[in-house]
Amino acid sequence: MDKVFNRKKKLILRDPAYIEFCKTFEKIRNTRESPYHRKGDLLEKYRNVYLDKEAVYKELLSVAGPHSSEKTRKKHERKYSDYWKLLKLRVTVEYKWRVSLIFDFTREEISLIPYTKDEVIWVGTPPLITGYKGVMKSDWNKYPLLNWSPFPNPFKKSPILADINEFVTPGYNKTGEKWVPIIVNVSRLNKADAKIIKKRIWSKIEENLQKGRTKKPHGEFEACSFLYSLRQEKTFENHCCPK
Repeated sequence: MDKVFNRKKKLILRDPAYIEFCKTFEKIRNTRESPYHRKGDLLEKYRNVYLDKEAVYKELLSVAGPHSSEKTRKKHERKYSDYWKLLKLRVTVEYKWRVSLIFDFTREEISLIPYTKDEVIWVGTPPLITGYKGVMKSDWNKYPLLNWSPFPNPFKKSPILADINEFVTPGYNKTGEKWVPIIVNVSRLNKADAKIIKKRIWSKIEENLQKGRTKKPHGEFEACSFLYSLRQEKTFENHCCPK
């Protein structure tokens, strides 16, 4: 997944929507309020101050919600057109490339975050709590809730606390995903069992393989399908990122 994400980043940086997003972000970041403010009959001059960009954007998200009226949204959009443009471009990029686009006016940063809910393997472990005198122990009272983490986890994704049945059955079956739950009692194993365990686990997986399926995750943008089938990085560079 990290290899595919790095390929995506190279393509996203050349995407017109992303380029326009960056330009709009810079425009807002450099915007100042008018130095003049009318109060009654007096024209008072104020020092230039930066717009509170974080506050305006937070307001945008609130008025863009389903509970705000069309009149309220239109009023806000007329007043802060660039902010609305930024939001629309963000959604466009995120939907097209299946990534999260994070930006921070205060730090003046734009970040591309991978969307990693479609990992192949997840590992569940009992959640840990702080016991007496700071000793860590398993919280068996929460069983069968487990901290599920993708494996391998190159993006350091935080674990998801979920029931084993809830995790592998209802939500994923709706998207056409097929999961095979396998529980291994590692307390009875050592390195001498490696070959037999690998063989048995793969045999169970092989029994359930779905013919005709690609490596492309469910819901991935169709134009990104080829990113999962290219084996050589050189092939990607030559065909997708010509110099």
